[in-house]
Amino acid sequence: MKRILLVIVLAAAALSGLAPTASAAPPGGGWEPAPSAPADYPAGARCAFAIHLEPVVDKVYGKVLKTRPDGSAALQAYAGPLVERFTNVENGKSTLADASGFALVEYHTDGVQIWHVTGPVLVGFQPNRDNHAPGVFILDGVYTLKIAPAYRTVLSGHWAERDLCAAVS
Repeated sequence: MKRILLVIVLAAAALSGLAPTASAAPPGGGWEPAPSAPADYPAGARCAFAIHLEPVVDKVYGKVLKTRPDGSAALQAYAGPLVERFTNVENGKSTLADASGFALVEYHTDGVQIWHVTGPVLVGFQPNRDNHAPGVFILDGVYTLKIAPAYRTVLSGHWAERDLCAAVS
């Protein structure tokens, strides 16, 4: 029932304007820029080769929807256009990855994050630690991720995926 409710909340948020569209101007009402930083991973950490991620379009915004008594975020929404250039450092091949999805993120005090996602998001999985094949993928659909300090798990949902490691190998 909780998952059905979250899907309804995600759909209602998108329809009500809580989620800014890809072409929206910077939203007001508590939305703050949430930029992505470039990232590098050595061979074997995600793909069999070293990779570099660089945002080329980054207009993602976040909005805290619920806080804890100490003021830290307990629930936050993220939305907006994000396109990353994903590069195989060893052969120079690259591809663009659209990760412009909408997510509601629950932040737990033990460091666990539960991501309720609609649309495409870029997710990296590590060998021998996660419940998904290792690599970096665009997951596009409606799904839930559990991101813990030591592992990532796709909990439920329906999605299509694009294997970015395979795209540039």
